[in-house]
Amino acid sequence: MILAIILLLVIIIITFSFLLGSYNESYWAKRNVKYHGGKNAIATFSEFLFTSRGIFDIFGNIYKLYPEEPAVATPSLLQPALFVKHPENIQHVLTDNFKNFYHRGVEIAKKDKLAQNVPFLNGSRWKLMRQKMTPLFTSAKLKNMHYIIDRCAQDYIGYLKEHVNDKNANAFETLSVYSCSSLLAPIFGIHSGQSTVTSPLLNMARNATKPTLKANLKFILNSLSPKVFQMLGLSFFGEYEEQFIGAISQVIRQRKEENVKKHDFADIAVSLQNAGTMKDESSGCEIEPTDEVLAAQAFFFLIAGVDPVTMGIYGTLFELAKRPDILKQVQEEIDGAFENNTEMGYDVIGTMEYLTKVLEESLRLHPPISLLSRECMGESILPVGNIRVSKGTRIDIPILAIHHDPKYYPDPDVFDPERFSAENKNSRPNMTFMPFGEGGRLCIGQRFAYLQMKTGLAHILRNFTVKVDDVTKKMTYLKSSLIIRPANDINFTFVPRNKE
Repeated sequence: MILAIILLLVIIIITFSFLLGSYNESYWAKRNVKYHGGKNAIATFSEFLFTSRGIFDIFGNIYKLYPEEPAVATPSLLQPALFVKHPENIQHVLTDNFKNFYHRGVEIAKKDKLAQNVPFLNGSRWKLMRQKMTPLFTSAKLKNMHYIIDRCAQDYIGYLKEHVNDKNANAFETLSVYSCSSLLAPIFGIHSGQSTVTSPLLNMARNATKPTLKANLKFILNSLSPKVFQMLGLSFFGEYEEQFIGAISQVIRQRKEENVKKHDFADIAVSLQNAGTMKDESSGCEIEPTDEVLAAQAFFFLIAGVDPVTMGIYGTLFELAKRPDILKQVQEEIDGAFENNTEMGYDVIGTMEYLTKVLEESLRLHPPISLLSRECMGESILPVGNIRVSKGTRIDIPILAIHHDPKYYPDPDVFDPERFSAENKNSRPNMTFMPFGEGGRLCIGQRFAYLQMKTGLAHILRNFTVKVDDVTKKMTYLKSSLIIRPANDINFTFVPRNKE
């Protein structure tokens, strides 16, 4: 019933959008900004819904059509929309004038319990919650937590060895087992004698991030009209509330009873509850650290982490399988690290410089997200082009297109880890490598994600060589997904290294 209502509403919106298209053109003409999209005021979203083109493809095409424009206006129904391309303008939005662009352009209803987390919140509640969650991702905390991630990687190698000959295995889904377990274990802890890849919440974690028509329609409707979204009583993650909040409540109670430190999310949750009401003195904002509030923060680990980490590992293995010479060099570095240390600790992972370059080049080619969105909360002027941006304007920033721009990355389709040598990194403009965003709303879990990916890759490549049947095959992305996921699943052959 709800899906039918959403579809009907989308049809009505498309009809009326053509009546508003001419307004968009005149609005941006007065500001001397190129306009792309014609009379359809929601051409971008309708093209995504009713054609075979993905969001990444649609915006990538706009990026190429206007190579000299610092920004391009795009169709929008209820607010002006600006596609910002020039690195200096992007820096203005994400960093220099962050006070006017802190909003992500998504509004969440209070009843949507699991969406009350750092990626979705805005304003003073976002600021306060980010302050309280940031300590979980300091170097000291990550170092103490790394034993959990390493245990997950070791358990995953056991799982992979059991399934290495499974001809029907989907490589992306197989790798997501590690991504999910290495997110769930730091939230709920690890248990003696139990493999981390057998969590009862594993399927829920994977399902919560899978792209579906229903999820896409919800996201688009929220982007077009948050008020209508809330009037319909919609939520993003309502079906997972009972199970996930119940699990978090249980682990918090157990940790309080045990009164031990395990350097995981439960430790943070207990300390926040023991400290009482969370307060931001500058704004007066207060939040009670209830089980529901803390469950929402734990849930953001999953929704913000599962696919990006899986994609980071998948993309890296895909590129290495096509370049045996680079694969050999990475494995030599990993083997040396294992031979010189009794265990693969946090500090050892940090010494793998070539693995880091390989991973960053993979994240350039296949970033987890293709587009960043912000909403202007105050009058501003973009420096390049002297473009006036009014309150309420949606800003879209093309990560994937920038990562493939030959101005910044010559021969952009070529996999070359040396692009991320210290010298080459410093030669590029700011805001040309943003796999996890940038600025004041840089993904709070970026360092955690890098640690997950590097630890997982180190163990996988220590134990296996990866191969593909066709080294000339390019990766394509799932067009129905709002984030980057592979479409033509290329199932690697994992060859145990002790059998070569």
